[in-house]
Amino acid sequence: MSKKSFLKFLFFLFLVLNFLSFGEFVLACEEGETQDCETCGVQTCDDCYEKEIDFGIEIIIMTVCDWGNCDPDSQTQDCDICGVQECQCEGNSCWWDDCDETSKPRTKRTSNWTEYRCQEDGCGQEYIQKRKCEETCTRTCWCIGGGEWECSSYSDCDTDCDSPEPVEECDLDWQLCYGSNEWSRSARSCNCAGTCLETPKNPRYYNNPNYPTDPYEPEESEDANNIFLPVKLDWDNVKAWKNDWEENGELKECSEDCFQSYLIEISNTASGNFSKALTQDSEYNPTQDQGACFLKSGITHNLDVSACCNTNGTNCSSKSNWSFDTKSAPEPILPADFDWKEEEIKSGVEIPVFLDWCDVNNAKSFRIKIHYIKDGQELCHPWLVSGQSCDSEIITTENRPPPYYDPTKDILYSDFQDNEGFFTKDTEYRWELATCFNENGTNCSDFGQKWGFDTTLVSLPYLQLESPPNDPNGKQAVGFPVILEWKHEPGMNSFVYDVYKENPGELTGNLNLSQKVFDYPTLSLNTFYTWRVKPCWDYEGLDCEDWPAGQEWVFKTTGAAPNLIYPENNDSNVPIPIKLEWEGMSGAKSYKYWVYSSGELIANNIVEDSSVLIKYDPVSKEPKQETNYSWQIATCADEKGEICGLPTSLWKFTTFKLSPPSNLLPENNETVFTYQMPKSFSWDSDAKYFRFTLDYIQKAEQEVGNCALERQKKITDNNLYSLSLSCLGEYQWQVQACLDENCDQEGTASSVQNFILDQATPPTQFGLVPCGRNSDNPNTPWNERDSCQFKHLFILFKNIIDFLLWRVTLIILLLLVIATAIIFYFSIGAPALIIDIRGVWRAAGKGYAIIFMSWIIINLVLNILGYQIGIFGQWWQINF
Repeated sequence: MSKKSFLKFLFFLFLVLNFLSFGEFVLACEEGETQDCETCGVQTCDDCYEKEIDFGIEIIIMTVCDWGNCDPDSQTQDCDICGVQECQCEGNSCWWDDCDETSKPRTKRTSNWTEYRCQEDGCGQEYIQKRKCEETCTRTCWCIGGGEWECSSYSDCDTDCDSPEPVEECDLDWQLCYGSNEWSRSARSCNCAGTCLETPKNPRYYNNPNYPTDPYEPEESEDANNIFLPVKLDWDNVKAWKNDWEENGELKECSEDCFQSYLIEISNTASGNFSKALTQDSEYNPTQDQGACFLKSGITHNLDVSACCNTNGTNCSSKSNWSFDTKSAPEPILPADFDWKEEEIKSGVEIPVFLDWCDVNNAKSFRIKIHYIKDGQELCHPWLVSGQSCDSEIITTENRPPPYYDPTKDILYSDFQDNEGFFTKDTEYRWELATCFNENGTNCSDFGQKWGFDTTLVSLPYLQLESPPNDPNGKQAVGFPVILEWKHEPGMNSFVYDVYKENPGELTGNLNLSQKVFDYPTLSLNTFYTWRVKPCWDYEGLDCEDWPAGQEWVFKTTGAAPNLIYPENNDSNVPIPIKLEWEGMSGAKSYKYWVYSSGELIANNIVEDSSVLIKYDPVSKEPKQETNYSWQIATCADEKGEICGLPTSLWKFTTFKLSPPSNLLPENNETVFTYQMPKSFSWDSDAKYFRFTLDYIQKAEQEVGNCALERQKKITDNNLYSLSLSCLGEYQWQVQACLDENCDQEGTASSVQNFILDQATPPTQFGLVPCGRNSDNPNTPWNERDSCQFKHLFILFKNIIDFLLWRVTLIILLLLVIATAIIFYFSIGAPALIIDIRGVWRAAGKGYAIIFMSWIIINLVLNILGYQIGIFGQWWQINF
């Protein structure tokens, strides 16, 4: 930095510090700006500042100016007692203008008015008075400066009123002077007063919206305790009603001075507690005003009616305090019946008809009665006729879905879509409803209002035939009874049918059902018929549509002879029992068959299937083998075989001869061992019964039993026969097929089969049991192959005693000897021990003697009883 620049910086710093310290220097202002200049007011920037440039810096120096005697900031000041002057300035001088005094306010006031009051003598007797009044008042005012005055309130008033004079009299019974008996500038008038109006009387309840036809001679009311919805509410006109009333037998008219409305209040409606001002009539139709279902079924409604002076239902008389009870029967909705009395009914209702009615709390089902008008007479719907009475249809519907369903109220769908065809075209109907509190249609209310409607003239749906199917070629014959069926569409209430073989009109009639049944002999067997049906909208089959075009179907009745299948004509070798088979016929309920032999009937019966099995009869000995027979079949239309067509021609056949059984087992010359017993003998054959023959022709040398050569025969119903043989030797057997269980009719016998019964090699050792073994012990006098019997108990006792005497006791004696020797050796002949050993031997000898003596006694006893016992006796044998 140069020396000159440094000096400039120091000078600039000096100026800034000086300005901050003394406030005599400021930065330059913008030209045209204004600011306060001492006490002289506001001036522009270029008028009150000087500029100086020193050392290259612009310096602003503030100057002081003089504006004169007054201060422009104070615009006004007081002068004299209640005056004011303003500061005037021009150039650099200011001065005060001349004093301007304000005028003093008024201190006295006078006013005039008219006052009114009511003289209270009662309804229709009050009158109004008025008077003129004048008032004079004064006040004090004083100056508060700045040219303004302040005054006190008017006081010290002096009021003077004239004498009162009458203005108007309230000469109508229902009028009162509105206001009070105090004087007031508010005007008084004679107006309708609710307190002066009578309370409505004589409530009436009508089930016809057009009642009363004459309000002064009204029809009789329904019972207030037994109201069927919908209902119209009515009462007598109160005196002073704007639309006329009756007083002392005279009709009175009224001007605008009469009361203007009735206030009606009803409790427990669908909208809660309801109220409305009626300005036209002294009656109320809730259904017309609020719609159907406004009132509820099965509850008590409180009804309050008041006469009111105003159109908005205010300034009213006391309430009537009535009530009425509605029955639980539902209120009908659609189709609308305009007079609720079947006279102004809804016309032109389309089918299928939709009926609707109001919900009923706690209803579980509904019942509906339907009537129709025929020649001006009301008749029960034919579907509901029950003997001499008219029944009702139960309607059980599901609960409404959310958000309409309220589980606490348990409300059902309250409508009926006629999908069954209760209603048809161009017919006048009546319908009525009852509410039921059980799901099965019991515990029901009375039936409610009976409403009417008539249906529009439209074409019934196209009638469709269903059964039997159209079969011009008769491939599927129809059985008896023949059931003609067609589709029943809504609106079809009766039908006309026509069935014929050649010309229409042979079998014709009308009915209400969608089927017609024909049986034999009305229809013939094995015959073609044509049939057709046309729908009718009445219930007598008189008002009908034309015959449907192209709706003539053909069917053929059953009864044709079937085709025979088996045995074929002239067939041979037909097995017995004989199975007869033939073609099953459509529509057949049974078949009758006949079987002949040489022209003589041997079998006949009635069957439901298309086959039968002719078994051998042991009484008639039929059918026989190798015999000629003939047979035929007839188709029947009933189960008993009483209604049958012509039988088939006779077919012939010849029966077979029973063949000998084959594949006999055991094979010829086979050796059979005793351990294979019992042995099964089997063969192959289709027969049901067999004669089995077995011959024992030669006894074996090793056979020790008492076996006699003999023949056994057995008739069995199985081709398997089991036999248990015990005698060793050679056998022959043969089997023969039979037709019956007694083998009266035999076939050819089989070949003779031989076999040998042998035993296996005997074992070296045999057990105690002496019977039921596969081999015989040749060392014993009895045969161990014998089956075990009671007599073998004695042999078993012998074997056991032999085992004890000659084996067990000997071993015991030997062991006792060895034990004695050992004791003697180690005891060195102790005297006490020798005594003990002698006691043991003494006891052993006694026991052995007892056993031996028992054996001898048993032998002796058995010998006395007759047993052959030899030396000691063969006591296991006994002579019988």
